[in-house]
Amino acid sequence: MVNMRTPAIRRQFLLTAALIAVIFFSLAAVSGVMYGIITRPRTPRWQALGAATSLLAAEPQRATFEAQIVFVVADADGPLVLNARDPLRGCVVAWVSAEQQFIDPCYGSHYRIDGTYLSGPSPRGLDQFAARNNNGTIEIDLNRPLLGAAHS
Repeated sequence: MVNMRTPAIRRQFLLTAALIAVIFFSLAAVSGVMYGIITRPRTPRWQALGAATSLLAAEPQRATFEAQIVFVVADADGPLVLNARDPLRGCVVAWVSAEQQFIDPCYGSHYRIDGTYLSGPSPRGLDQFAARNNNGTIEIDLNRPLLGAAHS
């Protein structure tokens, strides 16, 4: 009876080992593909957001590019492009002209026109994207987000 079970046990062991090896290599392959997708830079690096004449106004202008909502602010050093999502939980902030502030309608954080933190539960100011004015076209680099300054 022991001789009859030994080949069956060996077969079961080999099948289990083969299944474990297939699962391991599949997870490694999926992890490698996902790492490549997540870490790849967006191309091209600088992408046109819109005409400077319409985006550089007295009040921040809201724009959307590649599903990224931003506010463009006219600054003495060039265009300032702020991520419109609050750093705390990602709620889209709104520019409130009467208060001259960005306000998170979900959690109540307040930010200055340049995105610096004023008050509320947010851990830092609004994040920014590298931006430039290239011959009358505002261009942004979504590959290089700059985290807003933390507050104490």
